[in-house]
Amino acid sequence: MVAKRLRALEQKILYDWPWKYLGGHISFSLFGRRITFYGFNAMWLTLQIHTRRWGYVCFRLPSWHPKMRWKLYCSPNGTPSAATYAIGPGISKQDKRRAKMRALALGHNYRVDDFV
Repeated sequence: MVAKRLRALEQKILYDWPWKYLGGHISFSLFGRRITFYGFNAMWLTLQIHTRRWGYVCFRLPSWHPKMRWKLYCSPNGTPSAATYAIGPGISKQDKRRAKMRALALGHNYRVDDFV
């Protein structure tokens, strides 16, 4: 009975509370760089830094949740599907190969709108 209540409390603290209170994002500038921290939404605890040379540099912060594996990628529009550099277990082998092909063909920080 006590173990069941402890599991329920653990569920509330580790999983339910963050989703309820850390769902949005926070943006600020630091040393002339635009930095955005995404909470528990589609980006899953991601830190995104905008640079002129590399576009958006995004990486997922380490977490206790089993679905949230770390990844790091450089993308002109902040999405992994347009990345030109990608590493980590959170990115599939196919996406890593596509990122290499995009970097060779288009270079870093290409204009995504020209290829849509």
